[in-house]
Amino acid sequence: MRFLACLLGVAAVVRAQDTTSTTATSSATDSSSAVATLSSSSSAAASTSTATTATSASSTTAPSATSVITVGPSAAFTAINAAVAAAQNSAIPTVSILPGTYSESIVIQGTQTVTLVGPTASNVAGNQVVIAAAAAAGVVSFNTQKPLGVTFRNINITNTIAVAGTKAAAVSLVGSNMGLYNVALISGGTGAYTSSLGYSILSGCYIEGPDKLFYNYVKAYIFNSVIVPTVSSASIFYAQGYQQGGIWYNSSIVVDSSSVQQKPGLTNSYVYLAQPNGNYTEAIYRGSSLGGLIAPSGVRTTVCSYAAVYGEFANTGAGAMTSANAATRNAACDQSLTASQLSSYSVDQLFGHGFQGYSSFDTTWIDSSVLQAIQSADAAQVGSAPTMSLSSSMVTSTTSSTSSTVSKSLSTATTSSAASTDTTGTITSGTATSSTTLLPDTTSTGTSSTTSITSLSSSASSSAASVLTVATASAQFTDIGAAVTAAQNSAIASITVLPGTYSAFVVPGTQVVTISGPAATAVADNQVVVTSSGTGTITFGTSNGMGLTLRNLNITNTATTGGVGSAINGKGMNVQSLTCALVSSAQGVYQSSYGITLIADSFISGTDKLFYNYPTVYVYGSVIQPLTSGSSIFYGKGATIGGVNYNATLVIDSSTVQGSVSNVYLATPNGVASYLSVIYRGSSLGSLIAPRGVYSTGCSVVATFGEFGTTGAGAYSNNAASRGAATCDYQLSADQVSAFTIDKVFANAFAGYASSDVSWVDPTVLASIQSSDSAQVSSASTVSTATSSSSASSTSSSASVTCATPTPSATLAVSQNATGCQYSSIASAIAALPNDNQPYTIFVGAGIYTEQISITRNGKITLMGETVTPSDYSQNKVKVQFSRGVLTSAGQNELTPVLNVKKTGSIPDFAVYNIDFINLYPQTPNSAALAVDVYANNFAAYGCSFIGYQDTLLANKGIQVFSHCYVEGSIDFVWGFSTAYFYRSVIASNTKGACIAAQGRVAGTTTSYVFDECKVTYTSTYGTTMGATFLGRPYSSFSTVVYKNSYLDQHIAAAGWQQWSTSSPQTSNVTFGEYNNTGPGSGVSSRVSFATAMTADQTTPFSLANVVGDTTFIDQTAWNYPAPFNATATAPTGTSPSSTGPTTTSTVNAHPDSGTAAPAFAVLVSPNGQVNGSYANLTSALASLPSDNTNQTIFVYSGSYTEQVPSISRPGAIRIIGYTTGNPGQAYQNSTVTIQYARGLSLSPLPAGHNDAETATISTASNNIAFYNINFINTDNLDGAEANYVTLAGSTYGSHISFYGCSFDGWQDTLLTGSTNGYQYFESCYIGGAIDFIWGYSKAYFKGCTIGAKRASSAITAQSRASSSAIGGYIFDQCYFGASPKATVDLAGKVFLGRPYSAFALVVVKNSYLDTAISPTGWKVWSVTDPRTSNIMFGEYNNVGPGNWESNSAARLAFGNATLLTSDTYPLTSVMDSTSWIDMTYFNSIVTPGPTAPPPPGNITVGGSSVYNGTTPPAGALIVSQSPIAGQTVYGTIQSALNAAPASSKENATIFIYPGTYNEKLIVNKSGSTIFMGYSSATDDYAKNQVTIQQSYGEDTQGTGSDVDAATVYATGNNFYAYNVNFRNNNGTQQNIASLGFAVKSSKFAFT
Repeated sequence: MRFLACLLGVAAVVRAQDTTSTTATSSATDSSSAVATLSSSSSAAASTSTATTATSASSTTAPSATSVITVGPSAAFTAINAAVAAAQNSAIPTVSILPGTYSESIVIQGTQTVTLVGPTASNVAGNQVVIAAAAAAGVVSFNTQKPLGVTFRNINITNTIAVAGTKAAAVSLVGSNMGLYNVALISGGTGAYTSSLGYSILSGCYIEGPDKLFYNYVKAYIFNSVIVPTVSSASIFYAQGYQQGGIWYNSSIVVDSSSVQQKPGLTNSYVYLAQPNGNYTEAIYRGSSLGGLIAPSGVRTTVCSYAAVYGEFANTGAGAMTSANAATRNAACDQSLTASQLSSYSVDQLFGHGFQGYSSFDTTWIDSSVLQAIQSADAAQVGSAPTMSLSSSMVTSTTSSTSSTVSKSLSTATTSSAASTDTTGTITSGTATSSTTLLPDTTSTGTSSTTSITSLSSSASSSAASVLTVATASAQFTDIGAAVTAAQNSAIASITVLPGTYSAFVVPGTQVVTISGPAATAVADNQVVVTSSGTGTITFGTSNGMGLTLRNLNITNTATTGGVGSAINGKGMNVQSLTCALVSSAQGVYQSSYGITLIADSFISGTDKLFYNYPTVYVYGSVIQPLTSGSSIFYGKGATIGGVNYNATLVIDSSTVQGSVSNVYLATPNGVASYLSVIYRGSSLGSLIAPRGVYSTGCSVVATFGEFGTTGAGAYSNNAASRGAATCDYQLSADQVSAFTIDKVFANAFAGYASSDVSWVDPTVLASIQSSDSAQVSSASTVSTATSSSSASSTSSSASVTCATPTPSATLAVSQNATGCQYSSIASAIAALPNDNQPYTIFVGAGIYTEQISITRNGKITLMGETVTPSDYSQNKVKVQFSRGVLTSAGQNELTPVLNVKKTGSIPDFAVYNIDFINLYPQTPNSAALAVDVYANNFAAYGCSFIGYQDTLLANKGIQVFSHCYVEGSIDFVWGFSTAYFYRSVIASNTKGACIAAQGRVAGTTTSYVFDECKVTYTSTYGTTMGATFLGRPYSSFSTVVYKNSYLDQHIAAAGWQQWSTSSPQTSNVTFGEYNNTGPGSGVSSRVSFATAMTADQTTPFSLANVVGDTTFIDQTAWNYPAPFNATATAPTGTSPSSTGPTTTSTVNAHPDSGTAAPAFAVLVSPNGQVNGSYANLTSALASLPSDNTNQTIFVYSGSYTEQVPSISRPGAIRIIGYTTGNPGQAYQNSTVTIQYARGLSLSPLPAGHNDAETATISTASNNIAFYNINFINTDNLDGAEANYVTLAGSTYGSHISFYGCSFDGWQDTLLTGSTNGYQYFESCYIGGAIDFIWGYSKAYFKGCTIGAKRASSAITAQSRASSSAIGGYIFDQCYFGASPKATVDLAGKVFLGRPYSAFALVVVKNSYLDTAISPTGWKVWSVTDPRTSNIMFGEYNNVGPGNWESNSAARLAFGNATLLTSDTYPLTSVMDSTSWIDMTYFNSIVTPGPTAPPPPGNITVGGSSVYNGTTPPAGALIVSQSPIAGQTVYGTIQSALNAAPASSKENATIFIYPGTYNEKLIVNKSGSTIFMGYSSATDDYAKNQVTIQQSYGEDTQGTGSDVDAATVYATGNNFYAYNVNFRNNNGTQQNIASLGFAVKSSKFAFT
């Protein structure tokens, strides 16, 4: 009865249409006879061609019997669900539904295109098919993410749920090519039309519901339809954009030639056309009739940054935009569109700019008559639209904008006082300065044809309708952002900005706009500065922008976070920056998402990664100035879109790269599978460029790095020996460079943004580019065209290389794979230097060099080791090692050092960067083994390690500084007679009971050792006896050593210092001082009498300047890096990563002594390398191991690591131990280490050259590898949304591979045992998945494991052997088989133990618990057509539980291919080749897991409280940060993290939020627990919270809306918890306006 009432209501609405409209269709017999007439009163543009728009194309001709399945009470199918499934399974295109009411929910399971059609009807009131159900998930929903097209015709769909505020979709759609023709969608709850990605067309439809009629992630075109909201304060469109791969995609609706009206009998009002549920939404109403129920503001938002576009065009009715309500609409971000703006919202353009994976410009799938009617109606709308006039409130008469009277002395910047100039007058630090003369003239030195840009002259006359003016006072606008919004809303093309300093702004819309400062010929003359200290100074609110031009602006970002702080964060089409300065004191000066950009005659300066992310950028006639040594100009990556790979591209043309730093890279790929093109042509590259040019550790990156016609010390021609195949950087030919002209670069941009049209480029600039490039090609001499590593080595006629004598200031290259004029050792490179007293640099490529180095040459030498993090010694990639020691009594200490610098000439300078020097001589009593001996002035070491035992570092004579270094040893390991200053370095004792420093100042001299801001600590080999190490002892009676501002760990003795010996104390004239130190070893109350607790005044003589004197030889950039350690840790910090050496650190099957303390000599891993001497990830730790037969141990501290670990392969054994709070290896539940990665591979079909194993999170290739307590997760497709898609957590090739207390989680093919002749062992592990999730070829024994299935009708195992005698097979002993805690469906009796991957498959399950999920048949064949059962052994023995053989014997016997064993014929000893390699510690004490087995590790479980330290994300948490975090998957907004959270009620969503203010409005509606954790160093004090979530929105308490609509965060799900987060609503203090910071509907919630 209720639906009958609804249907009568539909008919009433249809018949209530105004039949007197002059635009009524001429073929309509009455107002209810055709769906076309539904819009007759609402569309001012309706034409006679619309009369048949909703007539079903399939209803006029009866389909053949072979192409239709019929549904009806007496038909072959009585249920629509079954008919649809049969049609999709059999590729039958049509399901014909006979008249009737069908009370079922329709779930579309497959991807096959299908049409559901009822009997022909002229409008929805005449439809004879009704589908009605109370379905929370939607009356029509989808169980697949990739349907290829479903069409509904002549059907009325009603969701009978009638609970206010409850989601009750009539249709819940997903996928491409969704068509609804003459369909009624009726709901008693919210979201009548709900969509999760995809796109749909609705024509001739009726949509009714109380609120949020179009909901979620919507891309829909609604034509010739009736929309009927039924309550006041409702919103028709309530949606949000979607972020994927760092790119935002808009949710959009276009309502065309339709009617929005009340239902007869209702009086509801204040209905909103749209309301954003977050950023990136579009709602367009065109040619439609909007009734009087529409709210005056049109759109319900006061935060215009939420809106991509809300617009109206040629609407009619009392609710349409008029001159009377335009101001109210504009204030709410609703704008009147122009015809040109409307062109972006045609059917093809709307669907062509859809969500990633769901976009297509193809409209052939749309009913042809409907498509023709849309095109005709839209053309009529545009043709009849009146000329739009601008509101006087938006644009006032502009005053003269002549700039001739503006003084050029006006300050044009807001930058730091640290800016300085060099002799050329260019900027040499952070940002633009207040003196206009400091900015360089950017006229290119690369070509003489470069001309200055013809700027938009501020003195040119412009009409009031074409220009807006911005000034710091007395102008139309004082804020650029407000002017941009107004200009784009009103289609005003230009904004003139008068001199001054302005705040950051967002470009919110798509309209083309130009923003210009006063005319200037160079950036030095610019008078407008735009500045911020956030993540971006100029940012974009949409990815669909059609064009932005910036002229004569200096754009600065003063952020000092060390992360990304962009001057411009660009995206969209046709962005050009002309005569601008882009300056940042952080990384990512120009950060780009997809789009195309030209930068010309500009100045670009920043610390690192100047061009960042996904750029397609052409730079011309500009100056590029990196500010940090070791930085990269370009750091980016390509993308795979729709299965096609697109390159990120940067071309630097006719420009100059300059600066006073060194070792700067032209480009660095962001990943080994990046798609990049970086080209330097006709440009001047200064001496700051690294000899290698490109930082690429391997040519596996899919990239083109090339140079053409470059000049200068950093050009290819001067560094050919170090480039080419060695770094993938090549010298291009004229033919090759022709592929990188500006038009071709932009034509090959990312999908959706590629265009060869360059008409938008400033014509003067374009002509200059084309002229310059032509001149480059015509003047180019013949060059080598080597373009691949193969061609570089395949020329058979090559003669031996003759290398020229190095020239002054040249850079020599050392490589372990030396080619051409490279050197294979550091010593040989030094020997090649001429004795000309000139400076030289030697760049050392990654590797281990076994040699002793002696340097005596006069003239400065700089050694630079390869690294990506020059500030952190633990990331060094170069090791120089040697083993030599002598008895100290022999007096031959100076024969032992790895590095010996003895320079006594007039130019003694020496600098070394990022190299580890290790003396491998074993610890021997009374024996010296030096890592370094320095006898020289002006010696500087930056980011180096010096490792040994006794006498490690001899600071012999002269003056030396050590910055950000690591020094490790045992006895007197910092000693000598010189002046040495150690700054922000780690001083680590590896043996207890000895002294650190032994300084021997000679009477009458002022030498000393000073340790300033250092960390004095100990390694894991030190032992547990604390308080047994001394800061120093006097090597002479005038010894001088000072520790200040440093951290002294607990190993320091209370006495602090020691005398030289009992017989010779040598303490009479010593200065052993301490000042302002911290840490457990810093107490001075019990110090020896000859020590001094210094005052500040007493430390003055020990400042850097007073100790060293002239400091000009010090690299201030490297000196001022942040400290590479945590200065507050008190736990043992482990050895340096560099000290691993060829020491055996474990036996093959040795059980770990502890789960919380690292074994001696273990290589350490901790999140972000926070534990001293540790690596930031397992990949780096594995790479540090020697490639020899020694056994090595890696200890991994608690945390979540996002990495795909390269396949482990080395001769010796490896033991990898994860931190666990329990006994190591005994249980997976106590594991606190998670390694996760998202990578999958489609099998439909499997791409050529690819295989399943490449997706594995962890993989092995060699033998004797053991893992303890590590969780391995492949996070891709964890919910199984994509079919035929493999995601391996583990791939184990090799033999004697074992896992103890580990877990593996994935979906399809979780664990591969890949070796056909290998043996593997799994004990007390968890393995979860859905399809064949334990599979492969090896002989594997599973002991005490928990096996969790997630999907019905699937098998757990898929084993393969080549023959009955081949090695291979799976034995499960004392294991649990059941449903995974992450399963979202009932699996009772629906899971199979296995199916045969080959006809010789062997799987035996014994002594195990088989739960209710196991199918009664137990096993299944491979497939019906290919059973593969001829020689299989599927055996069971002595199992228990409801799924065991004995409880299901009839079904097991009916299967016929399994065996109930009568005895255990598969014991471990006979299954494995031996047990010597297996850790048997717990083997005999294992208890079989039961049905209450704990869930696998995942997001933390919270029961009203949580273990939460405030500053470290818990394992499994989703991380939110406004800046990138190395090695972590980071979400930029809280909403995007919520989107990524698991949907299952059985999984928690833990979201850890780093400091910042997040401008978001959130609805938290998970059925499982949701936990917000705000970063806080004072978790018990809300006043010190560092995370704020805020918005500005109020709700009228006297209106019909709900107060909770105003909440910043509204928790509507269950179990919401929050820690240290501020919830704020900034709406103000208006009376009767609710402005909630937080609202809760959850049944359980807590704050702490």
